[in-house]
Amino acid sequence: MDEESAWTITMPPARTTSGVVQVVMSGALGPSARARLHETLRIALLTALSPEPAALEVTLTAVTSCDEVLPAELQELALTCARENLALRIEVTPALLPWLGRSELAPFLHLSDAPVAGSSDVAVVPTWVDRATLVIALTGELDLVTTARTRDALAVLLAARPLRLVLDLAGVTFLASTGVNEIVRLAHAAADDAVALHVAAGTHNRRTFELLGLTGTLLRVFDTRADALAAFGG
Repeated sequence: MDEESAWTITMPPARTTSGVVQVVMSGALGPSARARLHETLRIALLTALSPEPAALEVTLTAVTSCDEVLPAELQELALTCARENLALRIEVTPALLPWLGRSELAPFLHLSDAPVAGSSDVAVVPTWVDRATLVIALTGELDLVTTARTRDALAVLLAARPLRLVLDLAGVTFLASTGVNEIVRLAHAAADDAVALHVAAGTHNRRTFELLGLTGTLLRVFDTRADALAAFGG
């Protein structure tokens, strides 16, 4: 299958009942797609701005690979949306983060609400409880390989700028030292961004944090998601 037949873009974009113009892409996006990709995003932008501004959503969850073409086009789109005061949302999976996880695009990237993973051993499930509170549930094993694959997903979710963040580890069946180190790194990043972080470790993982002396100092650790959310108060 050649490159042109290996990818598809829905065209023209359709305005949904919620006033969002959606563009859906799938397959492998490479250099020869640039002209068609540019034209499709241009039409989507015009559709979103006429007759009155609406939100624009680009869904990339079915894209299997890309190169520098896609991030370059999306960065240009993001700049235009900012100038036109148009909301932009880009739905991605962790597999695309090595290409799209650049700082210019991070505020617009959102991981799909469906379980997504860098491998079959770990899944990342983000859930917005309200506009300011994000729960990130991890399931599976956090070892040397899966922790590295999860890191970019956590960074993108933190870039969405929640005020309150719960990291739910109840579904984590194995927590290696690399996983603990990544959680500590996330805690420092959250503190730098003034994000309140609570960890719902589950009783089976809480003991690990206690033995390492991390509870009550750097990390606020709870047994359940409900307890972690309730501790925010208000």
